[in-house]
Amino acid sequence: MKKSSVILMLLVFIMAADIAWSKDDLTIEAGISIWNPSVTFNPVEGVINSSSILVGPKLNVIYDNFFSEISYLIPFSGFNTTVDFFGYSVSENIKISWLNLKLGYMVSPNIGIYAGYIKNSGSDTASLGTTSLSGTFSISGPGAGIIIRLPLGKVINLYANGSYNFGSYSNQASTITYTCNVFDVEGGLGYKFLMSNIQATLGWRYQTVSIPDFFGGSKMTFSGPFGSLVYSFR
Repeated sequence: MKKSSVILMLLVFIMAADIAWSKDDLTIEAGISIWNPSVTFNPVEGVINSSSILVGPKLNVIYDNFFSEISYLIPFSGFNTTVDFFGYSVSENIKISWLNLKLGYMVSPNIGIYAGYIKNSGSDTASLGTTSLSGTFSISGPGAGIIIRLPLGKVINLYANGSYNFGSYSNQASTITYTCNVFDVEGGLGYKFLMSNIQATLGWRYQTVSIPDFFGGSKMTFSGPFGSLVYSFR
């Protein structure tokens, strides 16, 4: 999944870049994103309380007032924790990758709206002594969001993105698919380097995943610093 998604993004980038060279009113932005989230998990408070580093490519395509974005974050390390399971100490390692798709329209120079799709794919490995069990899970679904930009000068701006997705949660251990809601918000500073096509952002990203019918109501919260660096092909 990880390799095929990255290859697909590279193919899209090559195709889009080829279009960009023949269209003066089309802008392609390609670069990387990095996120260092900590996670907490309910209903059992403190079952997971760890952090991870995720890095991956991103591609933005802007045409007139329309824009699209595809980004994929790959975990360098998983969320590690120790769980007390009926008196036994069980070690867990959870790795999650994030795929985000957006297609939107700028209704004004500083405000945009978009429809999107997310897919969080994860693996969970639990170990007790020399015995380990592994499983996979997935959170996916469509949604909508808003983008806000507030210029503070020629090279600096404040930005905020927020989205709400109506999704589904499934895991390898069950044939049941559960309804879930995903709220994702990011905000911070954007900076455009003078005399270049390079732009950087540095901010904070917060995401909650609520699964009302899973174990009587479960909630995962991811929160941490987020940044990106992109090059603009104009």
